[in-house]
Amino acid sequence: MMTRRTKRGLPALAAAAVVASFTLVVAATAAPAPAHASDPDPATQQYRPYLHYTPVKNWMNDPNGLVYYNGTYHMYYQYNPYGTTWGNMSWGHATSTDLLHWTEQPLAIPQTFNGSGQATEDIFSGSIVVDSQNTSGFGTLQNPPMVAVYTSNFTGNHPTLAGKQAQSLAYSTDSGQTWTKYSGNPVLNRNTTDFRDPKVFWYQGAAGSYWVMSAVEANEHRVLFYKSTDLKSWTYLDDFEPANATGGQWECPDLFPLAVDGNPNNIKWVLVVNINPGSVAGGSGGQYFVGSFDGTTFTSETTDPVDPAPPGTLLAGFNGGSYSGWNVSNDPANPGGPWGTAPPSGTLTGQQAVTGSIGAGLVNGFNGGDVPTGTLESDPFTISKDYINFLAGGGNHPRQAGEQPGNTPPPRVPPVRRLRLPGNPECGRLAADRRL
Repeated sequence: MMTRRTKRGLPALAAAAVVASFTLVVAATAAPAPAHASDPDPATQQYRPYLHYTPVKNWMNDPNGLVYYNGTYHMYYQYNPYGTTWGNMSWGHATSTDLLHWTEQPLAIPQTFNGSGQATEDIFSGSIVVDSQNTSGFGTLQNPPMVAVYTSNFTGNHPTLAGKQAQSLAYSTDSGQTWTKYSGNPVLNRNTTDFRDPKVFWYQGAAGSYWVMSAVEANEHRVLFYKSTDLKSWTYLDDFEPANATGGQWECPDLFPLAVDGNPNNIKWVLVVNINPGSVAGGSGGQYFVGSFDGTTFTSETTDPVDPAPPGTLLAGFNGGSYSGWNVSNDPANPGGPWGTAPPSGTLTGQQAVTGSIGAGLVNGFNGGDVPTGTLESDPFTISKDYINFLAGGGNHPRQAGEQPGNTPPPRVPPVRRLRLPGNPECGRLAADRRL
């Protein structure tokens, strides 16, 4: 499977579950046409697939902007026009009249360069709409524009948005053959580093008629919804918060209605969320939620419930705004970390979303990031039960030698009647309650 930023392929869907990515295979009896009439038939070339589209040369990945217009299917895709590995992110382009035989077209949307020839903007994933009412003003009612909504990944050479991701526009008035980047880009900017993958569609319902965009804050496991009447100015609608699979970044969402058993009077909305990594195969994959969308909020009917707290006797709780008598030892070289002065209520700055905790406070060892080390130690106590249950969590970040500058990590927990919690990336966060 191909990757970008290590990313996923097309998702297989299974209700409220994570599934491995797969390549969509379409059966056919006729051999596909070559990418160009003058090129050898891909089916005769050793390293090109028989049915699947590939460009004649160089690296490709995510299909973007899949759209049907004036009798032609258009497929745009992540493409490196200069090499066979990830880089120089641009949009390639191919067309088809039957979804089986594809013709490669010239480069559609190239990365952006400054006057010194340095790349300032990579063209990441997105979608394309046919603006049939010319709401954007990029075309006319007689010749409506195609509008690409894509993620601008601003490089370190950008003068004002280095390292940020935001949503931008490009438009075509010649049936998708040539594209012009909008001079007012970006049109939607949260000033964050992982805000990407816009999917746009025209909504028409009880709440009105307008464009709706779904995009992700990838590390926060959130899908954000916006609306617009002209594709240029966007108004925030709502969030879909972390749910079900959150083992990797959330990417490339899609929101669409489906008629249940073909009944137009029984519509369900489907929110697709792709993840990378975190699928059942260990790499990229996808999940979907089924529910309703009222033009503002998506409400899932297939979210897995949070497990209730297990029965038992509370040993130590951190819901009162303090560490309840535990002895806190923060890192002398990194004041305030890893524990801080009090239990937080959830996610800390720079941390992936913390989910599954029980109660209003939790022990979170991410103050200051992965660098600080320290201990959190209880007073001595006697255990009369056979065992203790802990609700503990953390990222897949085992400590590596040399990561903490000049600071020795705490030893492993010895088997004594005292709880000592090592504060390093191996123990990123602990839940609110400890129960016997």
